[in-house]
Amino acid sequence: MEMTLRMTIVAVLAVATSSLSWSSRSASAQSFDPVGKLSTWYTDRNSIDIEITAANGAGNEARPLDPPRVLRLRLERAYVHTLISKPSISIVGLSFDLPTGLPSALFTAPPEQVDVRGDPIRQLSHSEAIARMINVVVESNISGESMGGASAKISKCKGAEIQSDLLAFDKDRDRACKIWSLFSGAKYVGHLSENNWLFILCTNSPIGCTVRFPFEGFFPSVSFNVRHLSQWRTIIEKATAFLKSKELP
Repeated sequence: MEMTLRMTIVAVLAVATSSLSWSSRSASAQSFDPVGKLSTWYTDRNSIDIEITAANGAGNEARPLDPPRVLRLRLERAYVHTLISKPSISIVGLSFDLPTGLPSALFTAPPEQVDVRGDPIRQLSHSEAIARMINVVVESNISGESMGGASAKISKCKGAEIQSDLLAFDKDRDRACKIWSLFSGAKYVGHLSENNWLFILCTNSPIGCTVRFPFEGFFPSVSFNVRHLSQWRTIIEKATAFLKSKELP
């Protein structure tokens, strides 16, 4: 009797384990189905798929790279504030809350519109939410190819050191600096790595500091509040980790 009971328990556990394994495999094998437009509410926490194909050229002249380079993301709809999907160009705008990594939209929406799911979400004032918001924009035609040589050029515009990885922008250091000097706002040169120099622009808008960074052959931009300027490198690391966590192979 005892032996029969033990065999029955083992069999039940085996079936349960098999079911969990199958459920896990089914979830991981979920077919990739990219959306072409945003059709649900901005606080929707269900997952959507997004695909961006790298291209050369601008506007209607943009053409996919050969061989193709594709970025596939699966993430909560609430992260996505902009989605433009056209045959020639794709743009996706994402925002997340810096302290929690959750969609920024959830912190400003009326509480009754937010599916909390046990996460540390509380309604913030507009100014509080903006100060914590990180915006990431990925554009299909801003890639390693289109940004080729930009690092070497911006490195020629290094001015006085502000901190070890942040320098003032000096438009008079080289003729190549003139093109960046046309932008309105405070300008800086960031030293990301040994041979990787980035242009940082800060305007008076609430999320006014913007810098482009390399990611999987693309060059997304990340924007943040000026109070985080001294931590610009950490902001890039956070944006990179965010994209990595949502990326599908």
